Amino acid sequence: MSLLKVDTNKCNKCSICRATCPKGLIFLQDYETKEEVFPYIYNEEACINCGHCITACPQGAISLETMNMNDCPLIDDKLIPSLEQVDQLIKARRSIRNFQEKEVDKSTLEKLIHVSRYAPTAMNLQGVYWKVFAKEKTHKLKKHVMDWMNSLIESKNEMAINYQFDKMVQTCESGEDVILRDAPNVVLAYHHEKDTTGPGACRIAMTTFELAAFAHGLGACWAGFLDIAILAWPNVRKELELPEGFVPECSMMIGFPKYAYKRIPERKEPSIDWA
Repeated sequence: MSLLKVDTNKCNKCSICRATCPKGLIFLQDYETKEEVFPYIYNEEACINCGHCITACPQGAISLETMNMNDCPLIDDKLIPSLEQVDQLIKARRSIRNFQEKEVDKSTLEKLIHVSRYAPTAMNLQGVYWKVFAKEKTHKLKKHVMDWMNSLIESKNEMAINYQFDKMVQTCESGEDVILRDAPNVVLAYHHEKDTTGPGACRIAMTTFELAAFAHGLGACWAGFLDIAILAWPNVRKELELPEGFVPECSMMIGFPKYAYKRIPERKEPSIDWA
């Protein structure tokens, strides 16, 4: 059974499918006779199922055994934001550390994760996995992070001194969460331990998730201290309860912003080396 499905009544052999195949697997010439034929995949095992051949075909003539053209919706050009709109989205995004008490509903979080799965991954591996923690679980995670901080305080670790962990722990003990900011949810991206592309894929997906959250009226912030503690303190990692063979990569706090931001702050000019 052929992986590439071609509607010969629609295909005009324009070769766009061949040109856009990242792996260069599509041919329009018979391997032996050299005669022109309809598109076919020469090495099907090497196909990464990215769908470029389907989405680039102007005739709607291409499908894959693993991906039907009818399941791939047409792009609505009217919904693609202008450069000015993208510029505003990126510049207006803030790292949110003050959240309203109300929780984000599950359907909204699912929608954001579904959008984020379209972030690029190496070789289209799509090896990003997600876990969403509710308030009760994030409270336990915060406690473990505080234990880790206390251990570094006791050993007079340089990180504890530089980041003033003693003051952070005291502030948390007084009722003000400066670790996970009383966020209603924390979202974790993780990957299989054998997936060498996983770390980059998770961070790209999480960056996409953050922008999608902002576009949806939510606020997010990278949970940096949690991420460091996950690597350094076994009890934090154990609390995540990930499947065996999977490793955490990055986490983000998310919720409804308590305050609105009205202006875009200044940033340093980029350092660009034109080679």
